[in-house]
Amino acid sequence: MGKVSPKDSYKNIKTAAKSTQFFTAKQAPKKPNKK
Repeated sequence: MGKVSPKDSYKNIKTAAKSTQFFTAKQAPKKPNKK
């Protein structure tokens, strides 16, 4: 991988976190997770 500026990696992390939250929110009602 090439050089990634701190700002870019921070933005990517925020985006990933957001999409993960969205995915989890969509999945939650369908199947309760067993933990």
